[in-house]
Amino acid sequence: MQFKCVSAFAALCALLLGLAACTPERMEPKDTSRMKMNASSQFYKDTFHNDGNVTLSIEGSWLGMARDYLFGGQQRFPESALPVSVLDIQALTAEQELSLSWLGHSTTLINLEGRLILVDPMFAKRASPLSFIGPKRFHETLPVTAEDLPALDAVLISHDHYDHLDREAVQTLAPKTGKFYVPLGVDAHLRNWGIPENQIVALDWWERAEHLPGLSFVATPAQHFSGRGLLDRNRTLWASWTILGQSKRVFYSGDSGYARHFKDIGNAYGPFDLTLIECGAYSEYWPSVHMTPEQTIQAHLDLGGKHLVPVHWSTFNLAIHHWREPMQRATASASSHGLCMTAPLPGEVLTSFRVSPKPQ
Repeated sequence: MQFKCVSAFAALCALLLGLAACTPERMEPKDTSRMKMNASSQFYKDTFHNDGNVTLSIEGSWLGMARDYLFGGQQRFPESALPVSVLDIQALTAEQELSLSWLGHSTTLINLEGRLILVDPMFAKRASPLSFIGPKRFHETLPVTAEDLPALDAVLISHDHYDHLDREAVQTLAPKTGKFYVPLGVDAHLRNWGIPENQIVALDWWERAEHLPGLSFVATPAQHFSGRGLLDRNRTLWASWTILGQSKRVFYSGDSGYARHFKDIGNAYGPFDLTLIECGAYSEYWPSVHMTPEQTIQAHLDLGGKHLVPVHWSTFNLAIHHWREPMQRATASASSHGLCMTAPLPGEVLTSFRVSPKPQ
C-alpha cells in the first residue's frame, strides 16, 4: 500500500512538472479571429469567462484533496483492461435517420440523416501532453483508429483540454473532414497544426453555422474552463454543441458543471431526440466544472431529451471516485425518473437506440 501511494505521488509530481515545462504553443489569433473574440460577451481582460460568479478554484482544502487522491480507498481503475467492440461502420451508416457509436470518453461518431459527425476526437493512449505519463486509457485497444474512420462531414470540438482535443488525431482526420467547428480561440490551435483556414469555423456561444442545407451546428454555452499548459488558462472558449438536422436534433454537453444554460438551450432548441451528456470526473473539490450523475440526469430533463447516452466516463482516471460509480448513480437516477438511457460498450452501434448485433 505504501509503495502504491509513493508511486502515485511520484507520478503526480512528474505530471505537474511536465505540465509546468509545457509552454503552450504560440497562438496568434488572426485579425478576424481576434475581432470575434473581442466582440464576445464572454471575453474580457484577455480571457474567456463563464456566465455568473462561478468559482473555478479548488473548493475546500488542497491538502484534503491530495490526501483523498493518494490515500482514498476508491477503486479508480478497473482490475483489467475493459472490453471494446470493433466499430461496424456499415451498421452505423445503414441507418437513415440517427445512429451513433460512442468510441470512449467523449469521442462519439454520429450518423445524422446520412451525415457523419465526430465529436471531440481523442484517440491517444494518454490524456496528457506527455506520451509516457498522465491518465492512461482503460482499454488496450480502440474500437476504431482515426486512420480507419471514413470520410467525415464535420468534426465538433468542445474545448482544448487534452482529453478532448488530440493533435495527432486532428491532423490525421483533416484530409477526410469537411469542416472543423470549434469555439472561439481553438481555431488558433488548429491553424498551428497545419489545418487549412477554409476547413475551420470558429463560433461564439449561440452562434449558428449552416454546414449544408438541412444540417446546422450551434455553439451553445457550457460551464467549464480551458488551457493546454500553465500559461494559457481560459485563452480559448469552451462550448456545448447543438446539432440540428432536417427532422432530428442532437445535443452534446462537452465538459460542464450544472447550471441554468441547460434549460436555456432546451427552451431555444429542444426537445432533443438524443443527448450526449458528461457523466464522470466530478468531485466535491470542483463542483462548478463537472456534473454529478444526478445532475447529468437533470440536465437531460432540462434539455427536453428523449434518449440519453452518457459520455466522459469509464475511459480515464480523472477524479477521485470509483471508476464504476458514475454509471451506477446515473442508472439509479434515470430509473427513478423513468428515463430512456443507454450505456453501450465503446464501439457498439446504437441504431434507433438499440444495440445492433455484432458482425459474425
